[in-house]
Amino acid sequence: YGINSAEFNVTLNQLDEAWGRFMYDLSKLGLDEAHNFNLVLVSDHGLTDIKKNIILNDYFDENDARIWSFNRNLIHLKPITSMDLLIRKLSKIPDITINLRENMPERLHYKHNYRIGDVIVSAIEGVGFIFVPKEPLQINGGGVGSARQTMTSKQLTYDQKKRLYIAVADKASHGYDRIYPSMKAIFMVNGKMFRRNFSSQTPMENVDLYPLMC
Repeated sequence: YGINSAEFNVTLNQLDEAWGRFMYDLSKLGLDEAHNFNLVLVSDHGLTDIKKNIILNDYFDENDARIWSFNRNLIHLKPITSMDLLIRKLSKIPDITINLRENMPERLHYKHNYRIGDVIVSAIEGVGFIFVPKEPLQINGGGVGSARQTMTSKQLTYDQKKRLYIAVADKASHGYDRIYPSMKAIFMVNGKMFRRNFSSQTPMENVDLYPLMC
């Protein structure tokens, strides 16, 4: 729904109330001051609103590459056409970064994972990808589905499908490059092993959480 939506704020209030009850119960049990109890609160990522949608079909299709993995701001591709032709087509997409697997920045701890594609296309902050599949898309009372999933309904044209995909797409997302401040996560701790009233100006990496807790 987006960061500033009523739905998002309702959820924030629910989480805040739940966290308050949790902390109150810890206090009643005396755990918040116990020598053998430490509390770590962490989120796995940040969140930012999507201000612009890009229809990927306007730049390449399923004859150019197989989509290995896809989300709102990151796609992994396995080329079907020549790599040079694919890169030329992808280069026309605005507001993106293109990387070959072997050229992924080391700081992302990413390129040696077997689950990534040969070509990785990432959006800049606030840009969202939409890919409209070729198969007939139909709509009924139950929502959006493929022709194999619905029996009787009005078939949509390609332009109608594009408008529908934009309408139902997430209004906010995560997974952008961690250089963006909006992708920073929460890290708050409390307990005898941690310094009190301390705030670090140096961000902590998620890969350091496990050894810290151990």
